[in-house]
Amino acid sequence: MTSQKAVLSRVFSGLSPDRLKAYLKGVQGEVKKIHWTSRADLVRFTRLVLVSTVLFGFLVYLADICVRFGLDMLKAVFRMIG
Repeated sequence: MTSQKAVLSRVFSGLSPDRLKAYLKGVQGEVKKIHWTSRADLVRFTRLVLVSTVLFGFLVYLADICVRFGLDMLKAVFRMIG
């Protein structure tokens, strides 16, 4: 089994301080390009997800009631027949 220390030494073996610095500058540049969602949009989207989840759950509940009612009716019909 390979130890964590051996894995880390392999990962960072070819990484010089100059390359690490250049990499981190590149990461910083990419992070600056990201368009972050505003707080207002985040709150609005969160509300939308919560309302949609509750609505979908209610629709599944209604479907369950309808299926259960239909199966109970079939059971009653088969009892009357047999």
